[in-house]
Amino acid sequence: MSDLDAARGPSYEFRGYNVDHSESQEHFREGIRVCQGLWSTPGFSCEGKYIQLDRANLVPPPMPHPHPLIFIAATSTLETLEFAVSTGH
Repeated sequence: MSDLDAARGPSYEFRGYNVDHSESQEHFREGIRVCQGLWSTPGFSCEGKYIQLDRANLVPPPMPHPHPLIFIAATSTLETLEFAVSTGH
C-alpha cells in the first residue's frame, strides 16, 4: 500500500462496504456532489458511477439554504486538497 493509499485509510475500512480502496477518491467526490444536490434541489436525480437517485427529496429541507457549509479535511492527499480548492470548499 502506498503512502497515498494509507492516507485515505486502511483497506479493511473499505472492504466492509464492498468499496475498492483504489476508487475511494471517486466515491468521495461523487458523495459530496450528491449531498449538495440533495440539500439544494427538490426532486434531485443522479446517475453517477456509484450512486443512482430518482427524484429524491430530503424532508425537512436543510438549514441554512441552499445547504449547510461543507468542510473538507484536505490534509492527507494532494488529490483531496485540489478537489476542495477547485470546488470552493
